[in-house]
Amino acid sequence: MLEDDKDSRIAALEAALRESIDYLKRLPVVPATSELIASLEAKLAASAPACALHGTRVSASGVVIVEVTVLDNVAVVRTGAPANKADRLQEVLSEGVTVALERS
Repeated sequence: MLEDDKDSRIAALEAALRESIDYLKRLPVVPATSELIASLEAKLAASAPACALHGTRVSASGVVIVEVTVLDNVAVVRTGAPANKADRLQEVLSEGVTVALERS
């Protein structure tokens, strides 16, 4: 069980790093930012398992609508939108949902 917690934490940290990289890519291009992006992407690629998948959908205003990270048999789904207490689904997605996947 501790291993599952560790894997979920690593997945969440990697998702946060990807979100940061996506943000940096939207900033004006300057050498320091480009070097930082390349460095972060290299570290992320070096630590990623071969079967890792990731996808992000961003609104026109730059807000992450939904982000999905799959590592081995675990999927983490998040949204960058602030949680709305009246909408339970959005609140749950804001916190992140972990789903164990199986091959069919």
